[in-house]
Amino acid sequence: MLAATTLKGMWAGLPVAWTDDRFDEVRYRRNVQRCCEAGAHGVYTHGTTGEFYAQTFEEWRVVAMATAETCRAYGAPVQIGVTDLSTRQVARKAEIAALLGADAVQTAFPFWMPLSESEAVQFLVDLAQAVPGMPIVLYATARAKTAATPELLRRALDAGVPLIGCKYTGDVSDVPVLVATCPEVSFFVGEAHLATGMAAGARGACSAYVYVCPRYMLRYYRLCEQGEWEAACRIERHVQAWHAGPCEHLFARGLLDSALDRLFARAAGFIDTELECRPPYASATQDDLERYVSLCETDFREFLHDIDA
Repeated sequence: MLAATTLKGMWAGLPVAWTDDRFDEVRYRRNVQRCCEAGAHGVYTHGTTGEFYAQTFEEWRVVAMATAETCRAYGAPVQIGVTDLSTRQVARKAEIAALLGADAVQTAFPFWMPLSESEAVQFLVDLAQAVPGMPIVLYATARAKTAATPELLRRALDAGVPLIGCKYTGDVSDVPVLVATCPEVSFFVGEAHLATGMAAGARGACSAYVYVCPRYMLRYYRLCEQGEWEAACRIERHVQAWHAGPCEHLFARGLLDSALDRLFARAAGFIDTELECRPPYASATQDDLERYVSLCETDFREFLHDIDA
């Protein structure tokens, strides 16, 4: 099992491999294996890029099992995503994750309607009681409609919830207060703000880029971990410039997490993925891919060829 003291680093949140709209288990296991071999600090499933919202329960179960078994074979820790629309369904998934040997479960708040702070805390308490001893990581996303405030997280901790981590997608300027209020929790931020976040006390990133350019991203993390802030901030600024440059037309098209991360991974070729995510969400096109590659070739080759620069 993971603990807050051991939850850190660059964790890979992979897209699911689809072939003819069916889960391609062989190809997906190979992608998980590549991340483990490259040195990702762990793998997690069923976030937004992992399209938890577009899978049947049986698909969720098979993806979770393939991930857990592959990570176990390579000695890599795994978080199984258990987000769903009700406490009962989240608990059911968490119980299966425990049977699969997950090191933690990752969940967002049930998201059809916003929760009050008391409802959100009770949700976490109920989840903890459903899988005693299972560490919990909260996916704090605005898409869940319930803000993971420092006060809410503190209440959950004081209620005995084994909350060891939080994938925080809000403003990185919130990190110092979060860390000060909840020092028991490992906070993770996005790669574009990793240096700023880790300087403020965050401990890593739930990463889509660690399977695009693993050497570059793992070096970025090591610089942060070692306190080499000048070099780390240079990479942070480079990631931000990449977003503002070659990625800008993709953001302007309205492409979202799974579509974007599939395109980035397809362009680099470190893992084997298709461009298509599941409808109703739009996928990137071959034209999007070709334009993106062309824009990266001069100043952003790290994201195509994994240059350890």
